[in-house]
Formats: sequence, structure tokens, C-alpha cells
Amino acid sequence: MKIVLLDGRVLKVLLKAIDNKTNKLDDFAEVVGVSTRSIRNYIKQLNTDLTSDVAQLVNVKDIGYKLEVYNKEKFNELIRFNLSKHQEFKLLNTPEERSKYIVNKLIKVNEAITIDNLADEMNVGRTTLINDLKKVSTALDVYDLSVKGKQNEGIELKGSELKIRLFILAFLCKGLSEEDVQNSLFGSCNEGYYKEIKVLISTIFYNNNFMVSDETVKEVLNYILVTIFRLKNEKYIDTLEKKYREIVLTDEYKLSCKIIEGLTELFNTTFSSNEAIFLTLPLLGRKAPIKSTLSDTRITSSVINLVERMLTEISVSFGIDVKQDKELIWALECHLNFALNRLIFEIKIKNNLLDDIKKCYPLPYEMAKVSARVIEEIYNVNVNEDEIGYLALHFGSYIERNSDQLFDIKKVALVCGTGLGTAQLLYVKLKKLLGKDVIINTYSDSEVSKSLLDEYNLVFSTVNIDIDTETPFVKVTTLFNEQDVQKEIEKCYYTKKLSLSGEEPKLSLIDASIDEERFFILNKEEFMDNIYFMLEELEKREVVDKTFKQRILEREQKSSTSFGNYIALPHTVNYNSTMISLAVGILHNSIYCSGNEIKVILMLMIPDEKYIDSEFLIKYYDELLKLCQNKKLIESVTNVNSYKEFKKLLQKELIS
Repeated sequence: MKIVLLDGRVLKVLLKAIDNKTNKLDDFAEVVGVSTRSIRNYIKQLNTDLTSDVAQLVNVKDIGYKLEVYNKEKFNELIRFNLSKHQEFKLLNTPEERSKYIVNKLIKVNEAITIDNLADEMNVGRTTLINDLKKVSTALDVYDLSVKGKQNEGIELKGSELKIRLFILAFLCKGLSEEDVQNSLFGSCNEGYYKEIKVLISTIFYNNNFMVSDETVKEVLNYILVTIFRLKNEKYIDTLEKKYREIVLTDEYKLSCKIIEGLTELFNTTFSSNEAIFLTLPLLGRKAPIKSTLSDTRITSSVINLVERMLTEISVSFGIDVKQDKELIWALECHLNFALNRLIFEIKIKNNLLDDIKKCYPLPYEMAKVSARVIEEIYNVNVNEDEIGYLALHFGSYIERNSDQLFDIKKVALVCGTGLGTAQLLYVKLKKLLGKDVIINTYSDSEVSKSLLDEYNLVFSTVNIDIDTETPFVKVTTLFNEQDVQKEIEKCYYTKKLSLSGEEPKLSLIDASIDEERFFILNKEEFMDNIYFMLEELEKREVVDKTFKQRILEREQKSSTSFGNYIALPHTVNYNSTMISLAVGILHNSIYCSGNEIKVILMLMIPDEKYIDSEFLIKYYDELLKLCQNKKLIESVTNVNSYKEFKKLLQKELIS
């Protein structure tokens, strides 16, 4: 009898049948993680593979499926064979597991392998394998690699040796320990072999006072393991693009050559200068050391100029003056000193924080996207989302440092209409809320006057005060809720910053900055036609200055402002106002811009630089971009037919 290698899911069904005397379809479905309909197909396949003379899975009415074994010796042989093979293949049940197996096979064979042989080896159908190869090809495309072959001759991996190695590092090695990488490439782990290399490179780094993180040590080790693996298979880097040749001029290359000397002694293997260049890549593209300073990190003039250009572009795009923040400048210069090497030499990194960064830091991520466009324009490279995410972390730090500065509260008046005990309790609670450095002076309601209150940044009172003061006023109770009072403080400052009537209830900055003359129901079929219509109307209503339209159109020509999530967010300076404001255009029928579906156009009008409060603008952007992420709200907004409906929906969302 020829022993059949069972499909991974079919084997799971069989093992469950062995474990229990009888099983319902639901029992199998729970273990395998598929529908009962799929289980019926697996049982049918299992009975075919087992053959009627060895064993069958029989459906007993009202009881369930029972395994009947007719030839124990052959059955046990089949089980032993499948368990050993599936342990070797790690039960290739998912496309990801199969893709990894395919790549492993392609990089280890020195000759073409036929589709049918590979399908048999993996115990999958030809169609399944072809679909898996398509997924592998998509990953290979990023590295200019491909799987090619001729009918009846087989398939093999095609592309430059350098790109193949970078692909192996990204596809097979990411997330694995050094021992796992060694096992993946060489089949078994020689612990001493791995330790010798690690001691070698750690010693060289230490002796040369070369500061690196543990992550960089691991990266260098992986590059070495991949290099040795490829050399053992007689795969050499014969040619390199001109840009890689410039690496020999770097200090990192000199360090790489010292590592090569040690490796030559360890393995009695010859390494070419091209191999030394390859081993320099993880050193050039390392992440900036945590304890690095500008004094021990040589920042080139090109990086300094790049950061200046990036921050200028961000200041122009968002109206936020980030150019004076020395801490941000330092962080970006250190980061780009290494990140540029990754981009130029096409070293891909994975950012596991990317989804969280997009969700928690929408404004920093948008700033990073502007920075990425500057980098692409100057260096002619592609800045992928992972790198954009790492850039966004630096802008996130900037936002966090500046977000607490929105309310410059140094001196507070506390007006209390009751006794000393109440005043003392309120004083303690306000100190806790505002911070120990804030000065709080206590008065009775009969002591206060306009001239007195005008001296303070903020007034808290337990009673109504009929005094026309410009100082923001917050009414509190003795046992106030800190979060509620914080919101009241924000509302007071929103009112002041946006020059709104104190009696007008506003729930947020966005709510406060939209009025009916800046609200539009749009019906044009083309994106730019709708933009043009909004601009014409805003100009006609004297909401914007005469050159606002030109600046918006030029901005769109330079780079689309389609934000994703059905939103377009065109924005520029408006010299007709000293206040930030927002125009809203609602589309009942979707339109498309740069491949993105658009349902809402939010046109942001930023005041001239001399009227801008950067901290306030940061708060505004943060609130706006978080609303833009609310897909449910955006979809609901597209159904409104009037300004009144829009405001009602917006306020309902802000209250909930």
C-alpha cells in the first residue's frame, strides 16, 4: 500500500476521530476552525485517502461519526508517517505557512522545481499551489524578483543576488530569533556556531566604541547567517549598482571589513568586497541609538538641509510653526541620518506599531506624509508606510510636548460665596487640577471688580458674577468633577480663541468653526469641479481672500489632499480672517480622487502666521483628524440635506 500524505486539515479530522469514540460535525468544525459544510468534504477526502480496506469514518445515525479501523498495522503506519511529515511541514494549513515553505524551497534548490513535484511535496492541489505562488510573487515584486519557469522544466527564483538576500531577510527572518534563522537556513542549530559569530561582532563593536542596540546586533547576525548560507550554495554577489559602491567610503564599511576578517578565520571562507558591502547595510541602516547625541553622531549638511526643508513644508501645509523646536530638529536629524540609508539602499523594515500610530496620532502621521513627499522629491526614493510611521513618532513627541501648553494658566482667581471651609476645599482641588506652580488667589463675591478679574488668566466661581471681564469664567461647585471642569476650561478658551459669544453653546473646536455660509451640498461629478464650486462661493461670500482659490488649486496640483476614509482635506492660509474656520461640502454620490473614494470635502482656512496660536492649531487638527477617522459618522453625514441636519448630527456625535 502506498502511504498517502494527508492534507493538514484532513489529518486534524482524523486525529479528532481517534481521540473521541464518536463526533458530531460541529465537534470537527470547532477543532479545524471551518464550517460543517467543509468538514463533510474533508471526511469524504479522508475516506478516499484511507481506502476501504484500512479504515473509514462512518456516520452512525443519531450518534455521530465513528472511526472504523480494518487494518491496524497499515493504519498506525499511516498515522506515524503523517505525524512526522506534518511536523516537518508544520501543518501547512494557511497561505502564509505555504508561502514561507515555497520561498524556503526556492532559495535552497540549485535547479528548477516542477509545479507538480512541489504540489506533491506540500500535499496541496496544483490550483492551490498556483494561487500561493501568486501571493509569493506579490511579495517578490517589491524586491524586483520573480518566479519564472517553462512548462515541464520547472520554476526558479530570478533576480539579483543582493535583492534575493534582502528578500530572505525580510520574508523569512523577520520576527525570528537568531537560532530560528539559523534553523530555517541550515536545517539544524549549532549553538557554538551561532555564539562564536555573536561574540565576534560584539567584541568588534565594543573595541571600536561603536554604539548599537541589541536589535542592530541581531540584524548584523542575520545578515551574516544569510551570507554564509548563500555562499555555501555558491551564490555570490557578482555585480552591484553604482550607489552601493559609495559604501566603501564609510566608517561602517571599515567596521564591516573587520567583521569579514574574523569570519574568514572562523569559517575558512573567502569573502569578496561585495560581501563586505552587503554586511555594511545593517550598520548604515540601523536605528539611531537611544543615547546618541548630536556630538557623537555626525550629521551631514544634506540631512540638516533636508530636515529644514521638511519642517518648512509642514509649517506651510499646516500653519504650525515647527521650525523652532530644537528637540524635534535633533530627533529628526538623528533618525534620518540612518533612515536615508535604508531608503537609498532599499533596506525594508517592518513597523509593528503602524496601525496604532495611524489611530492614535493622526496629525503626526499626516505631518510625516508631508515629510515623506519631500524626501521622495529630493532623493528619488520610495518612502513606504513603515518608514512614514517611524517618522510620525517624532512628530507625535512634538505634539505631546506642546499639547499641554494650549492653556497658559499662571494666575487664577477663585471667587467663593460661602465660608472658609468651602474656599479651602476648592483651593486644594484646583491646585491638584491645575498644578502646584499656578497661583490661586481667593476672594468673596463682594471683593471682585472688572479691573481685578482682568489681571487673571482664569476665574473660578461658586456664584454667578455680573461683571463684564475678558477673563474666561468657569462656574464650579464645591465637589466638582475634575473631568467636567477640564472640559469647561477648554470651552472657555475655544470661545475666546474663536471670538464666539460666551452664550453660544459649542461642543468642540470643529463645532464652533462651521457656520451656514460655509456649508455646501455638492453635486458635481468631478472632484476638482466641486472644489472649484466651493472656492467660488466662499470668495463670493467674502469668506476668503482673493488669492485663496489660487493657493488651494496649486496645492491640489502639487499633491492630492484626499485623506482616505471618504474625506478630502484641502487647506491653505486665508488672509481674510484672523480665525481658523472650516467649510464643509457634502456629496450624496461618491466621486474619486487619486484612487480614493470621496464623500465629504473639508476645506480648512488657516489664518495668517502672525495670528496663529500653534498650540491651539495642534488641538484643532487633532480633533478634526480624529473626526475624519470616524467612518460611521462620515457615512451618516453624507445623507444630510441641510446645515441644520449636519449640525444636529455632529453635535449628537460629540455628546455621545
